Amino acid sequence: MKHLILIVAALALTGCIRKGQHVSIPGLTLGTPAPATSHVILVSGQSNMVRFNPAGYAGFSSVVRGNNTFINCAGNGATLQQLSSPAYWDPCIQKVGIQKIDLILFWQGESETNPTLASAGASPVGYAERLTSFFNRMRTQFGNVPIIYAQIGVVNIATLPDFTDWQAVKDEQANVRMSGVTMVKIDDITAGSPLTTDGIHYDDPGDYEVGVRMGRAYMGME
Repeated sequence: MKHLILIVAALALTGCIRKGQHVSIPGLTLGTPAPATSHVILVSGQSNMVRFNPAGYAGFSSVVRGNNTFINCAGNGATLQQLSSPAYWDPCIQKVGIQKIDLILFWQGESETNPTLASAGASPVGYAERLTSFFNRMRTQFGNVPIIYAQIGVVNIATLPDFTDWQAVKDEQANVRMSGVTMVKIDDITAGSPLTTDGIHYDDPGDYEVGVRMGRAYMGME
């Protein structure tokens, strides 16, 4: 190996190897490094995930570097029951197509805190079990991949008085126990103004920080 290195060095000095040229020999690689790892990431949940592009994607990619491709299957105001329905599930499968999913990012639960949405399946009761079942279904469909999910953050109950079961849903989310599934807490985020004036959706600085935390959680799982 020592002789091979000397040969390569001599070729570089004589101009036979140009600056930046990739040179490979057994057990040794000189020149341009290999490209960063690519990830295909399935994004699911409700409106905070619909809005996750671009700030949340950027935050995640600032930690998990590489050629990240995000496939967004989130739905505005969607309950778990609705995300499981053909109206949401089938288009998501079509979006993914033949692509191999590497991990799943999930942020949902706000609608579950609103009793007026009970007809759409919203309820804090049994939410942990329903979420576990949904994650298992996603893994059956898209592979046994890591899942990072956000616990719901904060709500301005003064402007959104119907979201009465907020803490109950947060408690249910904290009780999910699955291998390869990690929850991140986000209710302490103070980047920018964490919520827009509607009292429930994070602004771009907030989304960026959520993405960073999800990225760190994923890196900690590898």
